[in-house]
Amino acid sequence: MALTTDRPSRIRSSRGELLTNLIARLASTVPAEEEPTWAVISRRYRTIAIASDATIAAAVTWPATAFVYPAGIAFIAGLGAAVLFVAAVALCGGYDRRRAAAGREELTSLLRGGLFLAVGCMLLVFVNVPVPRTLVIVSLALTTVAALALRAGQRYVVRRARSRGRMLRRTLLVGQPARLAPVLAELAREPGHGFALTGICPPEGTSDEATDVPVLGAVADVPDLVRSLRVETVVIAGDSVAVADLSRFGRQFEALDVEVLLAPDVAQVGASRVTLRGLMDTPVLTLSADPGPLHRWGKVIGDRVLAAVLLLVAMLVLVPAALVIRLSSPGAALFRQTRIGLDGAPFTMYKLRSMYSDAEARLAALEDRSDGNGTLFKMRRDPRTTPVGRFLRRFSIDELPQLWNVLRGDMSLVGPRPPLASEVSGYDEASRRRLQVRPGLTGLWQVSGRSDLSWEESIRLDLRYVDNWTLSMDLMILWRTARAVLGGRGAY
Repeated sequence: MALTTDRPSRIRSSRGELLTNLIARLASTVPAEEEPTWAVISRRYRTIAIASDATIAAAVTWPATAFVYPAGIAFIAGLGAAVLFVAAVALCGGYDRRRAAAGREELTSLLRGGLFLAVGCMLLVFVNVPVPRTLVIVSLALTTVAALALRAGQRYVVRRARSRGRMLRRTLLVGQPARLAPVLAELAREPGHGFALTGICPPEGTSDEATDVPVLGAVADVPDLVRSLRVETVVIAGDSVAVADLSRFGRQFEALDVEVLLAPDVAQVGASRVTLRGLMDTPVLTLSADPGPLHRWGKVIGDRVLAAVLLLVAMLVLVPAALVIRLSSPGAALFRQTRIGLDGAPFTMYKLRSMYSDAEARLAALEDRSDGNGTLFKMRRDPRTTPVGRFLRRFSIDELPQLWNVLRGDMSLVGPRPPLASEVSGYDEASRRRLQVRPGLTGLWQVSGRSDLSWEESIRLDLRYVDNWTLSMDLMILWRTARAVLGGRGAY
């Protein structure tokens, strides 16, 4: 089906209601007054992290060294390893309270700390200092892996608590709700970040589309609100506050242990594509439009290798599934359909047949009963789907033949949903950007709700991927896909 022309107006008319719902969800998680602030909790978190890292380093090094050296030397080596490992991780920012239980930097700092010590060991060997290299490298590797596992468990405990409304940091937004919509959506979607919205301060003389926003004051009232509400994080829309006000906030927040986050108007650009650098005395953002050759070649090679391995493993499921399809209903086991791929080139996509052979002929009589998103036809109880097909769809087994498309280069493991030619014919200029990368077996659209998403949300997620994809994002999506498929969420 083609895109309808009234979508932009529908988006504008529903934006106020969306913002109101997002803010209501966030405001409902504000921590109680008697609960300790995140500043207090994060200090405890840091103390536990330091103690656990030191204990792991000593517990690994001490017994390992005792096999080679006397007990006294082994004990000293364990203490030295604890001090050196904690110092290395600290130098890499591993105990920064701003990164506590959030972001990948906290975990990568452990890896960088271990690598830093390994390089130091190699330098000592190079200058002929007698260092037991094998013992040191093995101990470092075990220490780093164990520290990563323990820190991941620590983060899991915090995130579970946050999902229950605890261990949150009180957050004040400064700017118009419409301007901060991407921030609000991210906070509502990922409660593990730990931000609890206390309210918002829009600029004076501005109007908001949302009608139910908890407005607490104007920009000038922000310092007083921070003190009275025990706010720990202030998120400011980049175009909402003058430079003089930002400087004033910085001076007034110095003694309050308040983190100030500036949200520039580049919400659809991923953090990996944005870097901050100085232009004379002015900080500017540098935007990268391309992930780089390493990511491009890594994606091409990774797709082919993983698709080949997964296809071999999938044969254990595909062959029995194909036999059951042929025996349970008339028609071929494999379904072929023309889809549109990279740069608008058509290709034949393969799936296991999950419908009766006359499904296309019966489509016209069912179009007014669609449970889809207004553009894609979907029915939760589609009478054209066979009993076997319903099972295959629930666990995405019918999609496994697309691994052959990935192996051939028609598709990627991760990318936008492969569209039909009828959909592409109705694309506007922005939507056509989906065709700048290969379509994917999975993508942001699948791990974010699949058929439960609106058409606009599906397009937005696909474009977000096109503009920001990296190898690490692909790995994250593949991991979340496994969870979504096992749960059958949004699949029908």
